[in-house]
Amino acid sequence: MILRTALFSIVMLPVSVFTLGAVEPVHSIIEDDAELFSENKMIFPQYAVPAAGMEMLFGSEDSEMARDLIAFAKKYLGLRYRRGGKTPSGFDCSGFTGYVFGQFGYSLGASSRDQFRDGVEIENLDIKPGDLLFFNGRSVGKRVGHVGIAIENDAESGIVTFIHSSVTGGIRIDKTSDPYYSRRFLGARRVLTE
Repeated sequence: MILRTALFSIVMLPVSVFTLGAVEPVHSIIEDDAELFSENKMIFPQYAVPAAGMEMLFGSEDSEMARDLIAFAKKYLGLRYRRGGKTPSGFDCSGFTGYVFGQFGYSLGASSRDQFRDGVEIENLDIKPGDLLFFNGRSVGKRVGHVGIAIENDAESGIVTFIHSSVTGGIRIDKTSDPYYSRRFLGARRVLTE
């Protein structure tokens, strides 16, 4: 069922809407536009409560593109590392990120150092799924030598889970709390615009 109003269209889901402190099932809301704008009947997504097991479509912090990009990247879990690799026959770290983002219309630099110039710098607390994470290579210092894609940022701990192509395991998922990566973390950049 679709409700059409003068301002926007909403695809109705099995949700409930708050009105005057009470919960009113969506199916009981009158579909007539005039009724929607009567006192306490305006429907805005921020007042909708998802039914059990339903994911909200509005106000999601993670963009749909980021979710799709991560799901695509996860298809390559376990694929072997290949130095200089930029195809599904084997990836290095920047080849993997470049390939994944390329499938979604984004062109990244060829190396992790080049990709460190792509997008905009973001603070660690603002890291979202789909952001690029940068690390030193095998030597600790300020030089970029590795890149991965953020999957999740735990708001309480600040630990970021990411997917990347590692010399020791190919495409895999790790956390920034791992001592190897925590010592080498340099920063994050956002390329996705959605």
